[in-house]
Amino acid sequence: MHIGDRIKKLRTEKQITQPELAKILGVSRSTIAMYENNEREPNIKTINKIADFFNVTTDYLLGRTDNPTGMILTNKELNNYLPEEAKQRKIEVEIEKKPNLTEEELKYIADMVLKKLAEHYANVEKNK
Repeated sequence: MHIGDRIKKLRTEKQITQPELAKILGVSRSTIAMYENNEREPNIKTINKIADFFNVTTDYLLGRTDNPTGMILTNKELNNYLPEEAKQRKIEVEIEKKPNLTEEELKYIADMVLKKLAEHYANVEKNK
């Protein structure tokens, strides 16, 4: 899906017209039409405005992900960062993965999730 297709999809889902979006972005209605027909691409500043207005990521607009709100670290991906003893438990967790997180930061997040889960299970056992 091209950027124009995504812009059109977001605009129609939000039920706003091309002229309304053009006014919000500070461009002409014909520019919006050209974006939506994939005849022209918005510049970086406009891409950021579009992402902010529709509350989606620029990665989504640019087609780098199909998740409009951000990349999600799946359970399988999270498992890569958990210690072996944690992998034995079936842990259902989703973490929003920011594109600029390093491997080290992801491991830290996984460790924190594991610690919080361990605390939770310890409290549950204590209160039985």
